[in-house]
Amino acid sequence: DVFGQFVLYKDEEAPKIETINIDPGLNRAWIFRITDNLIPDGKVPDLYYRAEVNGKWVRLFYDLKSDRLIFKDFDRLPSGPFEFKLQVKDNCGNSTTWQRIFKNV
Repeated sequence: DVFGQFVLYKDEEAPKIETINIDPGLNRAWIFRITDNLIPDGKVPDLYYRAEVNGKWVRLFYDLKSDRLIFKDFDRLPSGPFEFKLQVKDNCGNSTTWQRIFKNV
């Protein structure tokens, strides 16, 4: 017992994306919460995330106090229909994607 006890985990579960506020018509911030099953504290900094509009990177803000991702760059949205995609990946390569088609009027 010189080295102590060890535990091995096999992570096959993708992170989860929860939408808190998505209302494209009101130009209010879109809010997401992302979590993972095997992160000690389940916090966002332990996950990799990327948001895109029509395949181009867009900025998300991370609110440390509420542990949420926030999109509020509505001036970067094209007029007409567009696709918003948020991809989240954990340290083991498990990933999940949330995507929707919206129409900007």
